[in-house]
Amino acid sequence: MRIIRELISMQSATYIDRARGWTRVLEDREAAKQRVPVKHARVSVARRTGVASGTLENLRNGRVKAVAVHVYERLRHAIERELVAEMRALEHELEMLRRQGADPRTSEMDEVVAHLAAARKALGMNNKEQS
Repeated sequence: MRIIRELISMQSATYIDRARGWTRVLEDREAAKQRVPVKHARVSVARRTGVASGTLENLRNGRVKAVAVHVYERLRHAIERELVAEMRALEHELEMLRRQGADPRTSEMDEVVAHLAAARKALGMNNKEQS
């Protein structure tokens, strides 16, 4: 019985860590976009995800013992939407650089390609897949 509790606890910790990470990313990005403190950005993230701002704050500060499935799924969907939007913006930027005749060996092109690869990796896509 003790082994089962430890296994369940480890799985719960994994979900909490993922949800905490997604919460941080969503709040930090929103704060950067709006140029406001995280506390104020949390309200926008809460509205967009449908997760209470108090829940987001508790997740960020490590004050939860478990994450409800609906909260986890809403955060997962929100982070996926965020990554897909970022990927589209990077693909557009890359296309514009190519149309302008930018040298593919420049640091600017390398940076865009690296960010695009990171976004694809985070979404579980390989570099040859297209959205």
